[in-house]
Order: sequence, then C-alpha cells, then structure tokens
Amino acid sequence: MYMLENLAEPQSKGDCSGWERDVESFSKRVAEHYVRTVLGKTLSAKRIFPYWPSSKKAMEVWFSDDLSVGVSFVKLPQYVIALRLRAQPPGPPRYYTYSCTPQGDLVLTQRAKP
Repeated sequence: MYMLENLAEPQSKGDCSGWERDVESFSKRVAEHYVRTVLGKTLSAKRIFPYWPSSKKAMEVWFSDDLSVGVSFVKLPQYVIALRLRAQPPGPPRYYTYSCTPQGDLVLTQRAKP
C-alpha cells in the first residue's frame, strides 16, 4: 500500500546562497529582469563589473553604450535594488525581494520602496 503524505504543505524553497556568492550572475539576472520588465526590452548583458573599485556591494551591468543598469546588494538578504544608469535622470529604481526554487532558479518579486 502506498500513502501520499504532506499534500497540503507548500513546496519547500530552495537555497539562494549560491546566487548571493556569485554577484556577477546575480547582477546579470536582476539587470536583465529590470530591462525586460521596466524598459520593455529583451537584451543580454555584455559586461558586468563593480560600480566602485574593489566593491561587490554594487555592480554595473552594461548592455550598450547608452544602456547600463546598476544593481545594489547593500540590503541583502532583504532586497536588491536596480536602476538605469547613464541616463539623466537615472532610474527609475526598482526594489526586488528574491527567493529560489528547489531547483536553484532565482525568482524576483517587485516590492514597494522601503
């Protein structure tokens, strides 16, 4: 006889520590999400580098000469911030909470400005 257990329990969330350690991949994913959902463009990042030398708390994700997105990890693990750089005025800023699926996929959810 087989028994099904825990059907009413929600699916467990995955571990995001791999994303948090790999700020280049994390930045790329956040910036591409921002470009797609805020700017309405489907682009791939061309270059990722620290916004300030020797800092991994803020990264710049470069798409082209006139499009770059800054990603701030200052408030990890509560949320990340993304905004368009190299535009006047910069922005608009977006704040995202995040979680990971059991398979390790990063899920971003927009939140209100704290």
